[in-house]
Amino acid sequence: MSIRLQQTWKEQHGSRYTSGRFLLVRWESEDMGIADEFAEFAQALSLYNIDAEVFLIPDKSPQVALNVKVAQFRDQDNCPTVLKGFMYSGHETGDQYRTDSWWTPTIGSRYIVESGPVQEMLEQSVSDVLIIYDACQSADSARSEVVPGGVKELIAACCFSLLTSGVEDGSFTTYLTRILREEHALGLPLSISTLVSKVLSRKKTEWQRIAAGLNSPDQATGAAVRFHTAPVYCKLSTKSSDRGIILHPIQTSNMFTRSAKAICTKSPSNEISISFRTSALDTDSMKEWEEWIRTAPPSAAEFLNFKFTEAPSSSLKQIQDAMDICSD
Repeated sequence: MSIRLQQTWKEQHGSRYTSGRFLLVRWESEDMGIADEFAEFAQALSLYNIDAEVFLIPDKSPQVALNVKVAQFRDQDNCPTVLKGFMYSGHETGDQYRTDSWWTPTIGSRYIVESGPVQEMLEQSVSDVLIIYDACQSADSARSEVVPGGVKELIAACCFSLLTSGVEDGSFTTYLTRILREEHALGLPLSISTLVSKVLSRKKTEWQRIAAGLNSPDQATGAAVRFHTAPVYCKLSTKSSDRGIILHPIQTSNMFTRSAKAICTKSPSNEISISFRTSALDTDSMKEWEEWIRTAPPSAAEFLNFKFTEAPSSSLKQIQDAMDICSD
């Protein structure tokens, strides 16, 4: 166990993945000018050594075309060491009963794609999957009764009853792109919940700056309404786990991703010892301990020791006797 924890510690400031792939989806006939935003976002992903592919939804048989593409994307390299991401950007509305969201190329278009089947396919992936919706009324919860395999996390530009800003007003994708670049420059791992928190903080700061320069609350509301829309974060995985997707440059064959900025440059002068009383260490619990070690704070510079003391058989018998008495 100690050897495994030492190896986990060596990988602490690097990525847990061997490769990463993102599918960026928009309509072929969309009217929002999303192509440039996608190009900027793809460049930000490349800083993390994540490959991005753009798929254009056709007007002809759009649901079938998108379903086939997403299924292929899910099934290719479907394993825990490959991080996958999906982003839809464009118009979105809901059916009259609000049971599903519809993606459309233009407002009022007769062409639609239901988002539910697409999300459900992604939820069934073995890989960890990050789902991003940059569209109006786009927040969603899990579509599957059971979400197996890896971690699934969803972030949306706004709640299911609100509108969000377009490309010209500083879209959700633009905020994500900026923060991904800034956090990469700092060299520290970035969780998805932290990413969303930073978007929210940035929106709040810009809203306050604009509101401070106006004469009345009504003027502030009218001038900066786009900053009111808060992003939504949802963890879709049904298995109880504290692990989440962490963005950090994926190590390739010709590089070593452990950032010097993420490691103390001086020899540590303090030691922290923490002891736990635990049940037997089976395979699942060992993985949980490894993950806990991996997510130690960046200020933890060195892994010193792992000690496991097995309970004496007499103590185990006393515990069992006590349990028998309680059951009687």
